Amino acid sequence: VFMRLDGHCKGLAVLVLLSLPLAALAQYNYTTNSPDTNTITITGYTGPGGAVVIPSNIVGKTVTVIGNSAFRFCGNLTSVTIPGSVDLIGTYAFASCSNMTSVAIPESVTNVGAYAFGFCGSLTSVVIPDGVHDIYAFTFLGCTNLVNVTIGTGVTNIRDRAFWVCSSLTNVTIPDNVVM
Repeated sequence: VFMRLDGHCKGLAVLVLLSLPLAALAQYNYTTNSPDTNTITITGYTGPGGAVVIPSNIVGKTVTVIGNSAFRFCGNLTSVTIPGSVDLIGTYAFASCSNMTSVAIPESVTNVGAYAFGFCGSLTSVVIPDGVHDIYAFTFLGCTNLVNVTIGTGVTNIRDRAFWVCSSLTNVTIPDNVVM
């Protein structure tokens, strides 16, 4: 609803409209990967949680990395969708997100760090895309409700204890080229 206030309506309306996306983007702490590359690493999250869709761009820079511990201990996070611009999920990136039931990892991801989803006790299913080569030690440690795992054809190595204490794990699809 727009109201005209002495000719200031247009400026105020534009300001309000521009501030809405910025408020959503303000939920992310980030660092620039390099002054020359125009890419960033998300280093933290301060939003309300729920179903989070991580943006592919923040302040005109492309999000390429979910940094170490960026979402760690976000107990209010219920699901996360990672954009196709991301190629790295850092160590402990989503660790201890105790209410996260699902995660959408895009094909662009080539590396998922150790403990990245450790102690996500509500996580029930995960698909590891073809671009990932290694599943590091303890990546899914303590995901006690994890039932289904589909491992992409690019994975050649599953490290020791990658799925340790995943007591509900009953369905795992592992490609033939994996060395354990």
